Amino acid sequence: MLLIATSASLPPEAVLLKQASTQLVQIIASDPSDARPHLLLGRVYSRAGAPAEAMGEFRIAAADGSLAGLLAEAHQQSRLADWSAVLDEATRAQSLAQQSGKAAQELDALLLEAYARLGLGRYEQALADCQRIESSPPAPLSRNDRARLLATKAGALGLKAQEGGIGALLTIGPRVKGVFEQAIAADPRHALAWYGLGRYYLEAPLFLNNRGEALRCLIRADQLDPGDINIRSWYLYALGANGHQNQEHAGLSAFQSDFADAPIARSLLAKLEAGHAPK
Repeated sequence: MLLIATSASLPPEAVLLKQASTQLVQIIASDPSDARPHLLLGRVYSRAGAPAEAMGEFRIAAADGSLAGLLAEAHQQSRLADWSAVLDEATRAQSLAQQSGKAAQELDALLLEAYARLGLGRYEQALADCQRIESSPPAPLSRNDRARLLATKAGALGLKAQEGGIGALLTIGPRVKGVFEQAIAADPRHALAWYGLGRYYLEAPLFLNNRGEALRCLIRADQLDPGDINIRSWYLYALGANGHQNQEHAGLSAFQSDFADAPIARSLLAKLEAGHAPK
């Protein structure tokens, strides 16, 4: 098992991740047909900020149609912002979980569906999904589930405000910020909640924006999930917006290699290199 360091006497997380990956590769070599170590190795790669390697392992784990593999693959696709693929896999997983009576996995799939619709810009559907989950969840919401639900809801409200123009932004904007803050309170280690709040501070109009706070939030989000392409791209953009162009430029080459297999990597990189927001 991968143990997380809790004191200075233990190795840093990077060393633990390396040790875990080495052990799992050895286990896989002894029995390549077992999907479970592929699933675990994918999670290690994802935490280590190696999204392409993580996706490869999750695809192997999902090849037999297992629910855990499907969900893991869908989660990794969401980190690469492949929203149509996320929605397809999450819908399959939700149906399978419902049929097999696995309520916690059904909840996971429903939350993924809502987040995928948000990623596709279907904010009204995402909001409706969040309301249904909130009113009648198939399983009790954990702190992480609650944070995911609130972050998706806040993101959908933000898109609604943007579509409504400056008046809607000024009216709904503070509410969006409040919901993201609720998500962080529900689970302070939820990367997407910090990411959403960081984007709010960058994109909010007039006196509501705060580039310094945006960078602080996005640094935290990237620390919590270094394998998420949206988090990384907005973190790099926030560096530039705060005058740290050298750090931003240094991060662009790593971004290009880390997310080479992501469908939207090239377009995001072009926007960042031009100094534009990655959206």
